[in-house]
Amino acid sequence: MDNTQTINEDDIVVGVDIGASKIVVVIGLLQEDGTVRYLGYGNQPLKLGSSSDLQTTIEALQKAIHEAEIMTGNDVKRVYLGIGGESLRVVQGTGSVPVESGEVTAEDIENVNRSAISFVHSGSFEIVHKFNVSYRLDNQQETYKNPIRMSCTKLSAVVNVVVAPKNVVENAKKCVIQAGYQLEACVLEPYAAGLSVLTPDEKELGVAVLDLGAHSTDLAVFKDDYIWHTASLPAGGLNITSDITRAFQVPIAMARAEEIKKQHGTCVNNNLIEDETIAVPGVGDRGDVPCSRKLLAGVIRERLKQIFQLYADYMERHKLFDSLKGGIVITGGSSSIEGLAQLASEVFGHSVRCGKPQPKSGLLDAFSNPVYATGIGLLEFAAQQQKAQKRSTRKLPIGGLPKTFGQKFADLLKKIKP
Repeated sequence: MDNTQTINEDDIVVGVDIGASKIVVVIGLLQEDGTVRYLGYGNQPLKLGSSSDLQTTIEALQKAIHEAEIMTGNDVKRVYLGIGGESLRVVQGTGSVPVESGEVTAEDIENVNRSAISFVHSGSFEIVHKFNVSYRLDNQQETYKNPIRMSCTKLSAVVNVVVAPKNVVENAKKCVIQAGYQLEACVLEPYAAGLSVLTPDEKELGVAVLDLGAHSTDLAVFKDDYIWHTASLPAGGLNITSDITRAFQVPIAMARAEEIKKQHGTCVNNNLIEDETIAVPGVGDRGDVPCSRKLLAGVIRERLKQIFQLYADYMERHKLFDSLKGGIVITGGSSSIEGLAQLASEVFGHSVRCGKPQPKSGLLDAFSNPVYATGIGLLEFAAQQQKAQKRSTRKLPIGGLPKTFGQKFADLLKKIKP
């Protein structure tokens, strides 16, 4: 497909992942079959600490989007933005409403959902996602995913809600709007990452996604295709990079230490030759200094082990392991370090794999890097939203909802009645 050909701008979707060390932009095209064709991307590095500077972030976002626009030949107007951090959390709400007609309607569903999340509506929090977990009819113990047209006098609902402090959402919106773009939606980052790296079976069985970011590692636990637990701990890839700067007996800038981690990083040290070295540039014009790769592996291994242990302890305290029949999937920029999955499996005592995005069409090789997991997931979220919108706007037959079997049977009796 020629990316420069004229296409409907409403079908162009853009995901923006603002991290602590970089901004990643992904552009895709929504196709007729509901899938996304991935067209191009933009990357813009952020200096350490600059992500907290609004103007610097706005300028970097504009540059990253412009890079993606040049690559794809498409102008960006609207974006889906990933948000994360320890201030976001999942809360569960319950509600009940009477079913006046004796048969559950779409309006009853809407009313009970509103009832279940009414407790969240306060001045300090904003809803990011709603997941309808289950419905009950009257006092039955059995639960249902879609009780439309079922008979009862009372409908109850359990809803999982991802909430964020209002100022977090407002600052995210401000960044996008002041950069000159329209914000379509904010999406929980580990949720987006899960949409791009998880299989349907994993989500149904129960799986944890660990998104290794620069400053933090975010957790999202999926079960039955919805999120029911999130967490974020302040430890990530930059902690590893910082450890590397201190490990060698030569001064190393953070940017150079990051390159060393990406090029030579491993947490498997038992197969390294004892005297294997890597060249570390000295300060100024002092030339390269040979440093031990085995030492580098030990530094990386110890920090990753610490991060995984923090989450193992957290998951144990919150009794999450019993729900993870699908195992644990690790993604994010640092997840490609050699031996990471094996180390994580040893710490967690569970099956672990590293998750890479698996786009179905477009620039497949370019997007297989875990660094694009959140950006690609944002576009998958956009595709899901479009499908849901099409379903909700689909026209009903004249006369309203299709008749139930009971209604059809009653009409038949009227016709044959003498």
